[in-house]
Amino acid sequence: MEKKLLLAAALFGAALMPAEAQNYEYYEFTNDVWIDDNGDSNVPVGVFHKVSANGRYAVGCDDILITGAAYYWDAEDSEVLNYIVDGYNRYGLYDVANDGTMVGLFEDREDLEVMSICYPGYYTVENGWTQLPVPDDYSTYYNTQMDYVTTARAITPDAQYIIGHYYATTGYKETLFGNTEKVNLLPIVWKKTDTGYVIDKVYTDMKENGYNYVEGELVKAEPERINWQNFFVYDVSNDGKTIVGYNLADAGGFNPAIIRDGKLIQLFECGFETDDDRNFNGGICNSIDANGNIYGYYEMADGSGKYFTYTNDDKLVFTQQFNMCADKDGNLVTLSFNSLSHAQDCSEDGSLVAGGCNLVTEFGVLNVPALLWDSNRYTSAIERPNANNTKIAIDYRCGELFVDGVYHEASIYDASGKLIDSGRQGKSFNMNKLPAGVYIVKVNSAEGTQSFKLNR
Repeated sequence: MEKKLLLAAALFGAALMPAEAQNYEYYEFTNDVWIDDNGDSNVPVGVFHKVSANGRYAVGCDDILITGAAYYWDAEDSEVLNYIVDGYNRYGLYDVANDGTMVGLFEDREDLEVMSICYPGYYTVENGWTQLPVPDDYSTYYNTQMDYVTTARAITPDAQYIIGHYYATTGYKETLFGNTEKVNLLPIVWKKTDTGYVIDKVYTDMKENGYNYVEGELVKAEPERINWQNFFVYDVSNDGKTIVGYNLADAGGFNPAIIRDGKLIQLFECGFETDDDRNFNGGICNSIDANGNIYGYYEMADGSGKYFTYTNDDKLVFTQQFNMCADKDGNLVTLSFNSLSHAQDCSEDGSLVAGGCNLVTEFGVLNVPALLWDSNRYTSAIERPNANNTKIAIDYRCGELFVDGVYHEASIYDASGKLIDSGRQGKSFNMNKLPAGVYIVKVNSAEGTQSFKLNR
């Protein structure tokens, strides 16, 4: 008997839809199904997480259900969504190389009620799943109980490096429930050899090599202010040398962060419990493009997001839109792009943009994989501004002032002309303690000086 999730699928028409813009064809898989061991039909819940740099593959998974399918799309058979489903096992796919090597996690169990250990691994159509080696401190308990946390998360286009994170046992503590395991979520790097992948690096502690981004400069952080317990990996640069994601802050927020050349670089610091000058909840570094530009966001106290690009020449540039990725020519793909309600990633030539669409059911709105594909590789059809050329503008919210765009210095003056504050690229100005009134913001950039009026 089919699940009720499928009843609303007919509202969305066929899987192959006409293109909304340029030469893209729009593919959504709301009418596609996979069959579980009970004989039930299931909608492919979730989104495409990543695409291959060459635009041939897209991968994703059902990351909502306890048991679900992983899936991939291959341009060689563009109207088909391929499933990786076997029994009650948990599978996840999060990235794919140009040769079709897919990375994620897999499980091997026979009973729905008895979970087994999830392992990071890679998948190929020819050979199926291969487990990646794990360190001796790999937590069998946490990597059994926690869905979709320990995983191989990213792979370089040439498949030479795989990056992920795993639960590592750090000790035990006595609680009301007995002897409880303590764990950290640590980034791990695997390197390809002639005989398979080997562990290349585990980042066990970054306290002594942590940096914060402060007004255009990387400033060495005090070790006691670096909380190194949980780092979540989201993407990796083409050369494997830069890992992007977020580092869990002491107060529980997410610090958008990268690891580069052995350094932990936090672009924003959520602060500690004692801090009273932080007004945001945290965010992530979501992706890095072929040119080394990093895209992400952080969340303000009122729940609204502020978006940024950390450029390949180390400038923190605020933007008015959430840029998810860019092709090799710098053309941007935003979170909501053409037919896609939420884009996730794009190929280097701009021919493939993948993510998801919304499916309305009687149980609520679900995410379903969808993509845009230009079969002619017509990259000039994408007409969007370069992230590094974002126009100068001011953005005031929650008592905090941001300057969008690339600039040298920004200064704030009151109505009498008195200088209130100034700062360089990437600084945000906290104005909560200033009296209500009119303020002038002067921004010095390569185009000259621009003035903005702010009513607070």
